[in-house]
Amino acid sequence: DRLGRLGSAIRQALEQRRLREVEKERLSNLRRSETMFRALFEQAAECIVLHDAGRIVDANRQTCERTGYSREELLLLHLWDLNPDLTPESLSRQRAALERGEDLTVEGHWRRRDGSSFPVETSPGLIHLEGGSLTLAFARDLTARQQLFERSQQAQRMEAFGQLASGVAHDFNNLLTVISGLTHLVLEELPEQDGLRA
Repeated sequence: DRLGRLGSAIRQALEQRRLREVEKERLSNLRRSETMFRALFEQAAECIVLHDAGRIVDANRQTCERTGYSREELLLLHLWDLNPDLTPESLSRQRAALERGEDLTVEGHWRRRDGSSFPVETSPGLIHLEGGSLTLAFARDLTARQQLFERSQQAQRMEAFGQLASGVAHDFNNLLTVISGLTHLVLEELPEQDGLRA
């Protein structure tokens, strides 16, 4: 009986030790996973905002750089403080669409801390957590694309203007050819001393 109790105590001690090792490894994996997520989140080239019904819960470094807000300032804001076109109702409709499994891409403008704004294309998605879900919004700054589009439009306008100018010059040249030809015919008919030759 004494030996059985000792064996049972040893088994319990070994099981507790094994459970502690498993828990230690689980926590280590969790920390490693959290570190990798944070690195990806912070190093992303796009703005990333995590929000709960519009209240900003987290934002990456790119969001801070693009908007001019510190992370602490962003955590005091709602998404409609960055995008004045958004309302709680429009976010609610977006969330309902995401819950139905729809893919969304929304274009708009984000307002910087200094009051200026820049065009963005936002792609939201849901993250399901214990006890609820949050919205993870990826926002791409469209400034470079918009500038490229404007340069392309300008080039197209210049090309059209060049074609118009070329057409006008060609038509004008045709008129000049006719005038020149008729002038030569008239000159051939006029005597050398006629004052009209000049």
